[in-house]
Amino acid sequence: MRKNDKHNRIWVLKTLRSLSVKVFFVSIFTLLTLHFTLCTVFADFEDIGVGVRAVGLGNCYTAIGDDIDSIYYNPAGLSHIKKTEFSSSYSKLYWGLDDGSNIGQSFISAGTSLGKYGVVGFSWINLSLTRYYQENTFILGYSRKLKEDIFIGVNGKILSKQYGRDIYTEDDPLFNKYGYTKTGYSLDIGVKFNFNKFIIGIVGKDLLRPDVDLGNSNDGLPATYKAGIGYKTDDLLLGLDFGYYYNVIKCFSGIEKLFFNKRFATRVGVGIGTREFSNITLGLGYSYNIFRIDYAFIYPLSGIKNTYGTHRIGVKIGLPSLPKDEKEKIMKKKMKTYYWRGLTYYNQARYKKAIREFKKILKISPNHKQSLRIIKKCQVQLKKL
Repeated sequence: MRKNDKHNRIWVLKTLRSLSVKVFFVSIFTLLTLHFTLCTVFADFEDIGVGVRAVGLGNCYTAIGDDIDSIYYNPAGLSHIKKTEFSSSYSKLYWGLDDGSNIGQSFISAGTSLGKYGVVGFSWINLSLTRYYQENTFILGYSRKLKEDIFIGVNGKILSKQYGRDIYTEDDPLFNKYGYTKTGYSLDIGVKFNFNKFIIGIVGKDLLRPDVDLGNSNDGLPATYKAGIGYKTDDLLLGLDFGYYYNVIKCFSGIEKLFFNKRFATRVGVGIGTREFSNITLGLGYSYNIFRIDYAFIYPLSGIKNTYGTHRIGVKIGLPSLPKDEKEKIMKKKMKTYYWRGLTYYNQARYKKAIREFKKILKISPNHKQSLRIIKKCQVQLKKL
């Protein structure tokens, strides 16, 4: 049985709240080292999400993720980065726990487009229980476009955890034998498909099942699998994710609405699942020039209770893109490529493929007369078949 067993979590929390802070942490170390099922506030490298926008959307980001924070949820989403992005956030988890625990999460990520060679990204995630325990995850991600509407991504990961030293752990034989740190290595693979306004995403995380338990138990971190679908317009984003987490099934949904020329965003999300998992999230965002500031609030509807929820705040910076004249040159070059490819398909009587190419031109220039004219000709020919 893994540490994230919800029933044990509730029982342990009720028991530990009646103990002093010192006894509380002694219990943590003792139970962890003996490999009992325990979850005080979080399990090893528990998937609680990162960043702020994604969390405000209920951690529903497998399909709809389109920025640097996608490196955590689905590396295939990195392909949507057209420039250089930087993201940073801090989270105060489960604010107001009775035992006074100070649990925080820091997240820093950066990514840049390599043009036709894809997108590369890096992130660092730190989860800490002040003075007693911390986890660090380093991710190097890469993504590229396989076809016009198909994207693939892969992450290499280093996961490391460290326990604090005190008079209790120094006398513990397990810590004396195996030390205070453990490091593992893992792999994520994801894919995305775009169908006009609809998006589908699939990802497998921690596929190498890294062993991050002290004592060489060979009980690797379980792999997780998620699939999502999204719907996107100019000012509305909808998402729905399904995840499998070591015999636990979770469902996440989220919605984002943009206002005031897309500068202001409101978000709401809901998560439900087996083993009494449920929460609700709210989020706000404001964009100006190259900056975006986000805030998210997460409140558990089951499990850990009597807290003020989790609060997250962060900033994202997108470095300026190419000058307008450079963009126009690139767009004209793309249109020329699509046009001649479509014309070739038309002459070969491959009308459906020809229509697809000319529609790509219309995405850039909706009133392109030649494309509109040839699409009509293709449609006429298809009706004759």
